[in-house]
Amino acid sequence: MLQATINGIVLGGAYALVAIGFVVLFNNTKFFNFAHGDFLTMGAFLGYSFVVSLKLAWPLAIVLIVVAMTVMGLLTELLTRQVVSRRALLIGAIATLGLGLVIRAVIQMTYGPVDLYLPPLVDRPAVRVFGAALSYQQLIIVGFVLVVLLVLYWIYQHTFVGLVLKATAEDPTAAQIMGVPTALVVRGSFVGSAVLAGVAGFLVAPSFSVSLLLGYLIVFKAVVGSFVGGFGSLVGAVVGAVIVGVAEVNAAYLVDADYRNIAVYGLLILLFIVRPTGLFGTKLVEKV
Repeated sequence: MLQATINGIVLGGAYALVAIGFVVLFNNTKFFNFAHGDFLTMGAFLGYSFVVSLKLAWPLAIVLIVVAMTVMGLLTELLTRQVVSRRALLIGAIATLGLGLVIRAVIQMTYGPVDLYLPPLVDRPAVRVFGAALSYQQLIIVGFVLVVLLVLYWIYQHTFVGLVLKATAEDPTAAQIMGVPTALVVRGSFVGSAVLAGVAGFLVAPSFSVSLLLGYLIVFKAVVGSFVGGFGSLVGAVVGAVIVGVAEVNAAYLVDADYRNIAVYGLLILLFIVRPTGLFGTKLVEKV
């Protein structure tokens, strides 16, 4: 039970990376990127190329993935920003569906339809923590999640950039009138979201497989975690993702592996009945 719970926390941490990307992008642009899962898949395949094909060290592979996903984020912003500025958000979201199809087609033409194997980044015996075994791959995921959380907390709470981000998320029109470079915030949000998805794909690939379906396996659970925690809340995204990971792994451990998805989506339905806004969400009230 303890081992399953710790494994669930680690898996939830991986979901949290993707969920944070969703929330950051949505808060600052009110835009939902349906190609987010394909960014995750892209990161996994790029990691395979760098580590397995080119034999590069995994820290260098992460740096190259960050560069590649930065370009991908900028490209996505370029293709959708004009739509977003006209507030035709549904059309913009549909455009990202097309972008995702293009990404999957390019990946399949490049790597073929067969699933690939990415070995653990560090091949060493597991470490014992409170009696449970943690692989170095899991420790890397946990460490990366903690670094991302600390950096985001420091940015939002102790920097001018954080004030700009919060102002844009609260009221982008008023922020622009006050001189806030909202266009730069939007561009940075697309980049940050894409980078987190790509790195998350690379980190979780050894635990699954490098396949075209990897993004879908992860991204839907991350979205559920976002809603469980309260969509729009960074803290909620992390807490909700961890809850989803723990529920999924424990359901597989205590009942059967076939029940892991039932537990996750059942949790979402139950939460919508009991608390529709999520654990950390607040009800929006519009004054007229």
